[in-house]
Amino acid sequence: MFAPRTVKTLIALFAAMTSGAILLMLLDTDPIQAPGTHLVAVAAADEAELAVVTQTDIPLKRWRGIVVHSLAEGPTTLARCHFVVAPSGDGGVEVTSNRYWLRQQAAPHVLAQDDDWGSCIGIGLKGDYSSQSPTNAEMQALVKLVRDLQIRFRIPASRVYLYGEISSTVLSPGAAFPAAVFQDSLLNIR
Repeated sequence: MFAPRTVKTLIALFAAMTSGAILLMLLDTDPIQAPGTHLVAVAAADEAELAVVTQTDIPLKRWRGIVVHSLAEGPTTLARCHFVVAPSGDGGVEVTSNRYWLRQQAAPHVLAQDDDWGSCIGIGLKGDYSSQSPTNAEMQALVKLVRDLQIRFRIPASRVYLYGEISSTVLSPGAAFPAAVFQDSLLNIR
């Protein structure tokens, strides 16, 4: 039938695949709860979304945190962030990077630039969420981007901030932004 060596190899392969599948199931997180009462599944990773994070010709810097901003801070905010999450013309959401990310440079997205904030990635939301919540698609894109960055740079949830949490003058991303839902969707990376 089969040689003992082949049987051992097949058993080892089966065991490795089974333990890998169990590990992936254990690491799977619950979907985020979008504004409202229904659950929204986080969009699956596809190459287009991951490409924006690795879109640079130089080695990736060691980033230590993430700060989420919105257009509520002013029209120049988005230009000062590493990434922008914006509605696209077809009803979807587009995630783009800018020169700060491409060059792996600290960006002036936090006005009090010191070493700690200079090592944070800035994500700008193209929306003012003072009175209206982001769409499900915008939340999914934001959560997907933040999770990708958390995994790539080992950034714990405690180092992901909404700008309003670190600014005493600006409520950003806005009063209607579902901050608790966003915080609950972050990965618990140690």
